[in-house]
Amino acid sequence: MPTLAKKEYCTGCSACGAGCPCGAISMSADSEGFLRPVVDGGACISCGACERICPVLNVSGERGPVDAFGAYNRCEETVYESSSGGVFGALAEYVISIGGTVYGAAFDGAESVAHVRVDTLEALPMIFGSKYLQSELRDTLRQVKSDLNLGKTVLFSGTPCQTAGLHGYLGREYDGLICVDTICHSVPSSKAWRNFVRSSEQNSGSKVVRANFRDKRKSWKDYCLCLTHEDGSETVLASASNLYMKAFINGLSTRESCYNCRFKGQSRLSDITLGDFWGVEDVCPAQCNERGTSIVLVQSEKGAELLRAIISKLNVFDVDAIAALAHNPAYYFSAKPHKKRKLFFDSVECSDFCELTERLLKPSFAMRMLARIRRSLPCRALRYLKRRLIRTK
Repeated sequence: MPTLAKKEYCTGCSACGAGCPCGAISMSADSEGFLRPVVDGGACISCGACERICPVLNVSGERGPVDAFGAYNRCEETVYESSSGGVFGALAEYVISIGGTVYGAAFDGAESVAHVRVDTLEALPMIFGSKYLQSELRDTLRQVKSDLNLGKTVLFSGTPCQTAGLHGYLGREYDGLICVDTICHSVPSSKAWRNFVRSSEQNSGSKVVRANFRDKRKSWKDYCLCLTHEDGSETVLASASNLYMKAFINGLSTRESCYNCRFKGQSRLSDITLGDFWGVEDVCPAQCNERGTSIVLVQSEKGAELLRAIISKLNVFDVDAIAALAHNPAYYFSAKPHKKRKLFFDSVECSDFCELTERLLKPSFAMRMLARIRRSLPCRALRYLKRRLIRTK
């Protein structure tokens, strides 16, 4: 039997299953809703292929970034449909225009997300925008390899660990492969998302048919979660009432490996890294696009060549990488587990998602008192009281 990555490090990238020559490894959801490899001992021949492929067991060296830019698409509609500045849309449109294929995450119904293959401009919008739950790769890695062997240009978009898994599976460099990853906070549970959707359906009385995690009807920075129901109604949750995102950001619903991520900083195998350019109004105030601005980190010559090919589609400006990333700690640091994470997963199956999350994230009495004091005391006195409160916990 193979020795795969430990539970606390396995990312669920599916590379081991895709690369098993005997089909002895399948991906199955665990009790928390995260995909993990399951080995069929009867079919396994102990060849070690999965161990050689696993990106966690074979962490690669640092690659970049080489250059950093701020950018946003000149097409306002594309920017609005995208999570940040619409740069990925321009990259994908170019690759399809030269006969290539694009792989990215799309909703498979309203309750799950999976990677899909796109080769037409009409189908591209389905892979625009962030999806804050784990995307199932299914047969994607084999499809990518097939396209590359046919001589096609392939643009693969995914999390840093998914990109590393693809490279591990392929086993060599392909000139036609261009990988784009994201500044990833963490991967939340699909099980938690399904329970959240069902809670919303019970409250509205109508099935959810579509979700937009980064609806910009208010603004890019103050985005909403918008659920569209079968009867045409919408549930729009601003940041203050968006308990799904609060559970995610606070580490309640996050995969264990995200607390020990091995693909932060420059430890990534992508050609381009994209993310929200948070703090652009401080770093480059004259270049800020209120509808969304992306930070673009170019980490290879292939990435630089692709960016040059679409330069006419974008407003692009040079930035200092360190200054631009100062407001985006997720580039450098892993997510932090919430102390009530186990209680969350023990209870989420049989509880109302929103009621459970609100209860678990409710500040302690000490923290509520600190917040009240903060509004009335000078900073020096506040720091003293904070130290005292922490010591008494």
